[in-house]
Amino acid sequence: MTNRISITFACAPNLASLLGSADEIATAGGAERIGTEHVFLALLRDVGAIPVAELRAQGLDAADVLDRLLQLIARAQQPTNSSN
Repeated sequence: MTNRISITFACAPNLASLLGSADEIATAGGAERIGTEHVFLALLRDVGAIPVAELRAQGLDAADVLDRLLQLIARAQQPTNSSN
């Protein structure tokens, strides 16, 4: 891992939990830092989150969105074949 920094600021407990989940997702995926994609993935896992409820209201399944994003991230992390 590269530099992990610690920042202290006042936040709601659910935000601290969300950032912790994002860190776990980033670490599990081999990322050296937490990116917005990790925060978004963590948010999609929170079935009680307002954005997840809005996705449902729009006819989208958060689990399907999560699976698709994980596929896109995995594809983006694959090395490109430069021999083409």
